[in-house]
Amino acid sequence: MCKWGRWSITINRKANLDSMWLETLMALIGEQFEEIEEICGVVASVRQRHDKLSLWTKTASNEAVQMSIGRKWKEIIDTADKIMYSYHDDSGRDKSSRGGRYSV
Repeated sequence: MCKWGRWSITINRKANLDSMWLETLMALIGEQFEEIEEICGVVASVRQRHDKLSLWTKTASNEAVQMSIGRKWKEIIDTADKIMYSYHDDSGRDKSSRGGRYSV
């Protein structure tokens, strides 16, 4: 069964979302990730209480690759906050409650 996932960060201030969004896009365009073929999208969700930025990945089967992406993204967006990884299977179910979640 194919698994896909995402790295996510919750952001409390719009100014931070704007700069993190820009830095993420520039890193993707500039191919700053070693595993660029593993990344399939980025989404900014503007919400009333807090915003969320997510970096989507194609497969979750290789934890070392995912951790490398997470560490690099954390460096790129220059945050001390935790970023979380969760994965899903083909059914669309979130596996984070059963060990499918890690953070950097």
